[in-house]
Amino acid sequence: MRWHFIKACEQSGLKGLRFHDLRHTFVTNARKAGLDRKVIKTISGHKTDSMFERYSHIDGEDLKNAAEVIEKYQNGHAEEA
Repeated sequence: MRWHFIKACEQSGLKGLRFHDLRHTFVTNARKAGLDRKVIKTISGHKTDSMFERYSHIDGEDLKNAAEVIEKYQNGHAEEA
């Protein structure tokens, strides 16, 4: 499997990518897709929340989505204030 990964990276011009990086990508994408943390931990084999957090990465898209949720909340509650 590793050989195929290395070959694919070479053919696509990707440098510095490790096979293990796929695990980080899976955990982050599964979280973004809304999978339950326990399900992600079971699939990835992580036993602790601290290991889950190490593999789940927050990026600009996460921050943008958070800002949009907060804005929707504030706009929906502006009439109550």
